[in-house]
Amino acid sequence: MDNRNEIGEAPDFTKPFLVSFGVLLFIFLFAIWAIWGLMAALFSGWSMDRLIVLGGNRRAQRGR
Repeated sequence: MDNRNEIGEAPDFTKPFLVSFGVLLFIFLFAIWAIWGLMAALFSGWSMDRLIVLGGNRRAQRGR
């Protein structure tokens, strides 16, 4: 029989999210490169990396 009152587990969408995020990041950097040039795309990527690293360091220090 069909039991519609039972709640099942939600599917894991981690891998599709990461793939789509990577594609969007590539499109974003390529658009910056097309509009303002390679140096602007490199600077944008570097600054995003620094923000991620600094955020991770702050989160790690709060966890102690």
